[in-house]
Amino acid sequence: QMFLWWAVKSVRVDGTITFLIPQSIRSGQYFSKLRKEISKYCDIKAVTSFTAQEGVFDSVKQQMMIISLVKRKSSKSPMITIRKGFNGNGLNDFKEVQLSQRRVVFQNAGEAIWCISDSVVDYQILSKIYKDAGLLRDLNQIEILNGGFVWNQNKSSLRAHNIGETNFIPLISAGSIGAYEFTFPPEDERLTERIFVERVYGMNQAGYSKPSILIQRTTPKKLQGRRIVACETTKEFLDLYPVY
Repeated sequence: QMFLWWAVKSVRVDGTITFLIPQSIRSGQYFSKLRKEISKYCDIKAVTSFTAQEGVFDSVKQQMMIISLVKRKSSKSPMITIRKGFNGNGLNDFKEVQLSQRRVVFQNAGEAIWCISDSVVDYQILSKIYKDAGLLRDLNQIEILNGGFVWNQNKSSLRAHNIGETNFIPLISAGSIGAYEFTFPPEDERLTERIFVERVYGMNQAGYSKPSILIQRTTPKKLQGRRIVACETTKEFLDLYPVY
């Protein structure tokens, strides 16, 4: 932090600063004051983010990114070039998007958060969230639940299919939850023996019948650098399985 802040204070107006820095600078509490001060004095010119934690830079065992800043007199909300690299990709293979800074840097209640993604869809969703921001706790029609079923404590109630079994309903697991994509049955072969569950075993209630937004925390290595992925149960799934 000290060297980056020294660079921000020392560089002339219109000068460029480029640093290799941990990705936690985007939203981590440890960097919150630095992000706030950078927002006062600089515009972000470009970001190159690396998904792999190891093997990119010598002796580095965490996700890193290269950030390029330009010191300014007043904010112009310039265009930012964002690139994101995955394991084994060369620099020429990086996907690139260009967005205005106001779509990347979000400021709220004195905090500045940098949202770095190579997906335009991510930014479209974020814009809608910040435009009509509210708290889930203020919405009476929404329940926040964690599923309430532990499959490995109820193995005898699990099935690979529900053919001829009227009392078995779909068991949604992490394998069905992707980035904006719901898949049932899941494609992961390790889950093929626990796709359906008998209602009466280990369940606090008979099941769910309403559309759900499904959220899971994952590791960046698995899903292109994402820590959280989410999707919605589809109409086709609900038509086929009224209870799950």
